[in-house]
Amino acid sequence: MVGITGHLCGRIRETIGDEYGRWCGFLVLGRDGREILILTVYNICQDYAMGVDTLYQQQKSQYLREYNDNNVKSNREEYINPKKRFLKDLREVLNTEAEQQSDIILTGDFNDVIGDGNNDLTILTNSFKLIDMHANTHGFDYDIATYKRGKRRIDYILASKRLVNHVIQCGYEKYDARLVSDHRGYFVDFSIQGIFDRRLPQLFSPAARSIRGNNPNQITKYIRAFHQYIDEHNIVRRALPLLHKCYFDPRKANKLDEQITAGMLAAEKECLITYRLPWDDITHDLMTQINIIRMVLLGLRTGIDNKDVIALKMSTLGEPFDLPTTFEETNEKYQELRRYQRELIRMKRSYNTHKYQEREKAFCEGYKKTMSIKRAKALFKSKEETIKLMKSLPKSGKRQKTSGPLSCVLVPLPKEGTEIE
Repeated sequence: MVGITGHLCGRIRETIGDEYGRWCGFLVLGRDGREILILTVYNICQDYAMGVDTLYQQQKSQYLREYNDNNVKSNREEYINPKKRFLKDLREVLNTEAEQQSDIILTGDFNDVIGDGNNDLTILTNSFKLIDMHANTHGFDYDIATYKRGKRRIDYILASKRLVNHVIQCGYEKYDARLVSDHRGYFVDFSIQGIFDRRLPQLFSPAARSIRGNNPNQITKYIRAFHQYIDEHNIVRRALPLLHKCYFDPRKANKLDEQITAGMLAAEKECLITYRLPWDDITHDLMTQINIIRMVLLGLRTGIDNKDVIALKMSTLGEPFDLPTTFEETNEKYQELRRYQRELIRMKRSYNTHKYQEREKAFCEGYKKTMSIKRAKALFKSKEETIKLMKSLPKSGKRQKTSGPLSCVLVPLPKEGTEIE
């Protein structure tokens, strides 16, 4: 699994997937107009079939069905071998991006050792000139095992040569440092301005958005509302002339852009169906307790030991509580907290509605001599929405104080023989 968060979401060009679940990733816009392929892969650990329910046997069955259904003429044993198919299909994905001169960041659990002789995985990484970030930064003398029951490093982060100089730091963490796993966590910190050549555009905070990508009903509702707005305002018909240079008018383009933005905001309002609790100490303690009880339930169901993570979350509470020991007690505690959450939402909503009505009444009272009550209410609603919008915008930080007006500009001199346009 791979995810992109924050301002980097604005750089996503394409989502990469695999029907057999062997890898997933993104294609993002990088430096100098070149794209960067970020791919996380998993290669099965078995070299031969070991039982009927192993991942090796599952993939082999899928390849065999595909071989028979499509009447494939190539060698049958090589076609259905999961290890060989993994390297063959991965090479095709990397070849496609290499032909477009894209940079590559390849990560994952390869269940094989790179550089251990001239094996197939080593040949693959060498053919695309991918560099091992850990070995390049720390050297081969600091090679460590990344699997609890193994003695070699089988988890890697590989990257193109252009990206190597922009690595700030990288390394492996202790086992179970963040999540319970039989592999070490590993990381590479890249310089954002180095690989993307400028600061990324700021995006709305996810908590301030009224539409979520993981809610299909909201997405459908948003698309229908936005499509209706486009039809009502003839957006498409007015945009077509702007595609031709001879008819392009910057003022009309800016006005059209403003109307499209207004339509997107109007469609977003149609999707506002949830109430989010304002974040305060009471809300923090409640949500933390719910998360702790969920982790206790997970531990009772799966047998996973989450004591360290639970203790860390418990330390953030104002008043720690005793954990239930049985599944029935834990489930009862969880239902109790959820009931309290729903009651808190009703209280907050009622309080905010009452507070809004009081402010609206005071606003209308102050302007009753200059405008009608209906007009004053509409003006107050617009003011409240503007304040809410401005609060949700990304904060740009404090303005830097300058010593005075611009006095000079330093221009780098071109090298000898370089023509200036």
